Amino acid sequence: MQNQKLNTLKTLIKIAEKPIGPKPGFEITDVIKLFFVLGEGAPRGRKSLSKELQLGEGSVRTLLSRLQEFALVKMERGGCRLTESGVSIYRELAKMITQPKPVDAGPLSQGAWNYVILIRESAAKIRSGLEQRDAAVRAGASGATTVIYAAGRFSLPGVDVDVEKTYPSSFWRALRDLLNPKDGDTIIIVGASSAKAAERGALTAALQTLLADIQLSQKT
Repeated sequence: MQNQKLNTLKTLIKIAEKPIGPKPGFEITDVIKLFFVLGEGAPRGRKSLSKELQLGEGSVRTLLSRLQEFALVKMERGGCRLTESGVSIYRELAKMITQPKPVDAGPLSQGAWNYVILIRESAAKIRSGLEQRDAAVRAGASGATTVIYAAGRFSLPGVDVDVEKTYPSSFWRALRDLLNPKDGDTIIIVGASSAKAAERGALTAALQTLLADIQLSQKT
């Protein structure tokens, strides 16, 4: 299972890598979002994907061509959909993280738009949460808060602080209903001035955690 996870991450990185020629107009976060969109099953056209991803049609065309090179998407009359290999990538991705979702972050709001993402079985990898915050900010977010879920409660990484008691709010119940977290999961709440920046910040912060597995595998 660990090898499948690493292979999935490496494939996503390769798709987003700069090929020979001009720099592509998309990033790895756009690749991940595309898998979540196409993972819903229905074929999607370029115009629909352009609107969903907030990318130009030319960038979407290039992105789809890259996925075709890896035999991960196929073109049909109604649009494009994931191949069997593409579905496998999507399923592995969904085992690692949830699709970022907009949320009313209440006391943890750090911008006009806030998105939340869950990283499964990752709490042991989180040090202070500063790495995830910095990654989100580099991606254009205003800030990010990382909490871990253990023993049925939300707490700050590195310190035994029950954030539900420190920051009492209906937000925590809403978060449970939205994400259904399990012990050992990590949740990152990212705020930004735009929805795209908050969503991209959430995905980038999650990748900061996931890519640690690749770095570790390269050392062993």
